[in-house]
Amino acid sequence: LIVASYRRQKPPNLVGSLTLTMFSDASAPRQKHPELSFTVKAAESRFLCPVIRDVLRSCVRNVDADHPHAAIFGHMVALMDALCAYYECLACKDQTLPAATQQKLERSVWQVARQYNALAIWARSRDLKRWGFTPKFHFMMHLAFQSRWLNPRAGWTYLDEDFMGLLK
Repeated sequence: LIVASYRRQKPPNLVGSLTLTMFSDASAPRQKHPELSFTVKAAESRFLCPVIRDVLRSCVRNVDADHPHAAIFGHMVALMDALCAYYECLACKDQTLPAATQQKLERSVWQVARQYNALAIWARSRDLKRWGFTPKFHFMMHLAFQSRWLNPRAGWTYLDEDFMGLLK
């Protein structure tokens, strides 16, 4: 499902060839929560967002509304929708974002924070070590606010990733 969705998306930056073993133990795929077991550059990983959203939607589609985790699944889908909307806004290559794009970017970042917070509260209430906030969220909020004057893309360091480990 992941690989098929990824191929349908045809992202400009491919993560090589995706396999099930990159996300879970192929011999027991439902025993643990999916985790990426490989290193992916940020410029490549952002193109996985629509794929993960589509896979999540297809899994959640069959969940009954009275399922104990139905609301949590809804937060996950809403989180991925907002994250995809954020990255869609960053596709704009202008130095400053058009007003409508900037407003969409800011709304999507706030939506990411709201949905992630709901998931963090849910996880904490069950003593699960998932959905923990990191300083990156705080920085992302600043980027959204500052996008009124400068496209966050202007400060991307994606190109520098290619030199990691090569230059000191």
